[in-house]
Amino acid sequence: MFESMSENNESESGYSYSANGALTLPAPGQAARRASTPTPAKQVSPAHAPVPLRAASPVRAASPAWAATPQKTVAPPPSTVPPPIRMGTAPIAQAVNVVKVYGKGDTAVTALDGLSVDFQPGTFTAIMGPSGSGKSTLMHCLAGLDRVTSGEVILDGQDITKLSDRKLTAVRRDQVGFVFQQFNLLPTLTALQNILLPLDLAGRRADQALLDQVIDSLDLRDRLKHLPSELSGGQQQRVAVARALITSPKVVFADEPTGALDSRNSAALLGYLRRCTDQLHQTIIMVTHDATAATYSDRALILSDGRITQDLARPDVDTVLRAIRG
Repeated sequence: MFESMSENNESESGYSYSANGALTLPAPGQAARRASTPTPAKQVSPAHAPVPLRAASPVRAASPAWAATPQKTVAPPPSTVPPPIRMGTAPIAQAVNVVKVYGKGDTAVTALDGLSVDFQPGTFTAIMGPSGSGKSTLMHCLAGLDRVTSGEVILDGQDITKLSDRKLTAVRRDQVGFVFQQFNLLPTLTALQNILLPLDLAGRRADQALLDQVIDSLDLRDRLKHLPSELSGGQQQRVAVARALITSPKVVFADEPTGALDSRNSAALLGYLRRCTDQLHQTIIMVTHDATAATYSDRALILSDGRITQDLARPDVDTVLRAIRG
């Protein structure tokens, strides 16, 4: 099924995230700080380590070998009641009266207009809406990729709008995982080196148990020495997901994660993200145009003109489409 491994290609380190979340290459001549095989660290707590994940629920297309065997499920009836909130838990992420304006004067565009929303830990939320509705802007502000014009963004109890650029960079690196539509893998690094990139940036060693669990649950073991150009689109996105999970982030933000994938790989990836929430209580916030993708979430927020117009629990395709059309 897979081609044979290529030779390991060591690369330079010293990478960084730009303000829009993209990864930038290191300065020429900067020496690599890490070998391709990470140094084992202490055993990770089972509560935080990704276990080999089983059946996706639901899967809408034939899944590749790394995905779990699909099971037939009956979708719950549509509802506008928010999903149950775990008692005694505070929101893991919040937007409080957030306003985001681009430009000034006559050319000013209000992308977010006094928006407030909470996200509970261990939930999977889809953010949807027509182009220009503010969904990507909301995600960027929540993730610390963009500064708000006014209001507060709270991540794990900390108001990140008051942080310096340096501290905000540390928050993005250590507390947040990112999955982008175009993968954003560094082309000169192997799959393993791309997975370990956030740890390299932080000067941290990989926890071998966690690393093994992530790699094996995504069936990447025989692709670790391959460069991105030697991987399929689905494999590249799985590497990007592994990179997002390797730091055990408070929140994983996924921006159109299936936009560059075919239906088979899309269903498998969404099923995997669903299981990360169900089995590992990983909080996921996903921006998508795809109503089918939204059905994997616990909740769908529908935006229009920078405001939330509907908050749907356990969304189905028809309910989401009606909500978007108004």
